[in-house]
Amino acid sequence: MTIIGTDAQTSQPTKVNALIMSPGERYTVVVNANRNIGSYWIHVRALGLCTHTAARQVAVLHYAGASNQPVSAIPRFNSSANPNTKTFAVSPVNSRCNSSNTNGICVSRLRSVNRAPLNVLRPVPDVQIIWGFGFHFYPNNELYNNDNYHLFLQSPGPVVGSTINGIINNLPPSPLLTQYADIPAGTICDPELQPISQWSNHRECAHVIKLPVNSVVEILIVDTATYDPNGISHAIHLHGYDYYIIEQGVFPDGLQFNQSVQWLKNKLSTRQFGDIPQFPVRKDTLALTSGGYTVVRIYTDNPGFWFFHCHFAYHLDSGMGGVLQVGELSDMIQPPSGFPKCGDFLPSVNLN
Repeated sequence: MTIIGTDAQTSQPTKVNALIMSPGERYTVVVNANRNIGSYWIHVRALGLCTHTAARQVAVLHYAGASNQPVSAIPRFNSSANPNTKTFAVSPVNSRCNSSNTNGICVSRLRSVNRAPLNVLRPVPDVQIIWGFGFHFYPNNELYNNDNYHLFLQSPGPVVGSTINGIINNLPPSPLLTQYADIPAGTICDPELQPISQWSNHRECAHVIKLPVNSVVEILIVDTATYDPNGISHAIHLHGYDYYIIEQGVFPDGLQFNQSVQWLKNKLSTRQFGDIPQFPVRKDTLALTSGGYTVVRIYTDNPGFWFFHCHFAYHLDSGMGGVLQVGELSDMIQPPSGFPKCGDFLPSVNLN
């Protein structure tokens, strides 16, 4: 089949025989019906942390005039729909995205049919920010025997909160766009407390990153874990924009996380990855390699409050999200008169 688009954006035709998709991703493909007339299996199966479930589904691609009997036996969970053909997929799970990757291509190697705007292609962006995806594992003494109530996921195994830049996102009781003035003081994270050195001291607050309007913003999307071919590959989704995907890969072995980030920044600033691609593919959802990085750019021409998050529901629910505030409130559309309001509507309580 031939990929001609992803996440509602067109791309230059790329031939593969398998798609690997994370939650939220979409692909537009053209099936090349160039085989002998017959009925052929279509096979879909779970990967990654869902492999143990052996979840799968099959269908039949039936050529006109063919027998209803498929030309091969029904594929098993671990087999290919076409066992005589080597799998070549887009976005192999936890690929290093280098020459060692012989079973497919990373999405950073796809190309758009349209050249990116010249301002997006400039060597140095106006702003560079980082999203570092990780977890906070709660010790019992942090959860119990005190008056604090934390946001976390109770699942088999350790009690965990999901973080970006060491922050467990705890959304405010009222919408940022329509009721900013109603949000209690102290609800939104203090942006001055977010350097990498602070991430291990996790915080729980509304994670808002403020960006200027009409600016080129480069985002370093990184996994704080070490590389693991069988590790979690987060599905990173952004509302309000499409990413221009510039570069993907994994960090060198043996580096501390802060050293890995500095290594990536140095590679970008000295253009050791080469020139920025002129036709970078655009997507709104991407798979982040375990222990790896993806470099993207956006142009902030859409003022507002835009949510970004991991598309795994239990990661999102336990704090792996945040908001890009693009522009000032005066740059945004104001709510109409009488627009309904949301909030906790808590009664006043006298604790004396």
